[in-house]
Amino acid sequence: MNKKRLRILYLLDTLLKHSSEQNPLSINQLIDALDQEDIPVERKALYEDINALKDYGHDIEYIHNKGYYITSRLFDLAEIKIIADILQSSTFISSKKTQTLIKKLTKDQNQIESNFLLQQPNNENKTKHEQILYNIDTLLQAIIHNKTILFKYFDYHLNKTKTYRKNAKNYKLIPKALLFDNNQYYLIGYNETYQTLLNFRVDRLDHIQLTNSAAPIDLDIQTYIQQNFNMYHGSLQTITLKCKHHLSNTILDKFNQSLIIKDYDNLFFTINVKVPITPTFLAWLFQFKDDIQLLQPQSVIEEYKDYLQTILSSYK
Repeated sequence: MNKKRLRILYLLDTLLKHSSEQNPLSINQLIDALDQEDIPVERKALYEDINALKDYGHDIEYIHNKGYYITSRLFDLAEIKIIADILQSSTFISSKKTQTLIKKLTKDQNQIESNFLLQQPNNENKTKHEQILYNIDTLLQAIIHNKTILFKYFDYHLNKTKTYRKNAKNYKLIPKALLFDNNQYYLIGYNETYQTLLNFRVDRLDHIQLTNSAAPIDLDIQTYIQQNFNMYHGSLQTITLKCKHHLSNTILDKFNQSLIIKDYDNLFFTINVKVPITPTFLAWLFQFKDDIQLLQPQSVIEEYKDYLQTILSSYK
């Protein structure tokens, strides 16, 4: 292979992986780096290559008497760190796939920064299911091209083996959206038999098959998402909560930054919010004990009291 024709690409790769504002590379260092790749180059040609990279749009700066470095990449270090942390915290992506994705993200990073990001602690609670990205790719194809899918859906038995629902018979669904919620990834789709939207955890889907094209359907996906608190169905009701002042950040994070907050007294504020009344919501409410009180409606108060009584009765 004639590497000389690829010289400018090797030069760019060297600048991306080894240069930074703290570590600019001199012309001599760049010549040595290319020489290690069996690509001899003269200083004049190297200057021309650097200018060509600049003309193409690469931000290359020169520090007097020190050398050259790349000033901007596709992602900066802070952006990659945030994305890498999200990948690490996502339990539905296996450790192996997480490392693969982080390597792709850091491909054009400075080598020191890349090594730092790849050596971050692993999340031990990640799935062992290695097919998740292939499943997502298939589901995206179904959503984009309006295809119906067949799939099997499973739970894990106590011995950690798969137990398929419906005696391993296929589910049939028209995929409409993918949603990340409560550290899990969900498929939202339309079931023609029941004529309703349903949701399934993507990491519990197996043997996904694309089938025929589906008829166009006008569906309000956004409303469905809003009405399914933590992806569990429940009756949507407007409730009033009385919350202690120190929970203002928690409340705004949970519901919405545009939420209207009203002072109640020196200790509490109140909010009106529309939520599905589900066991998940009641469990969320329970964790705050008397720091959050349910004021109305009375029907939801009674449902909450029944929920609490059920918990108490299990300890008698």
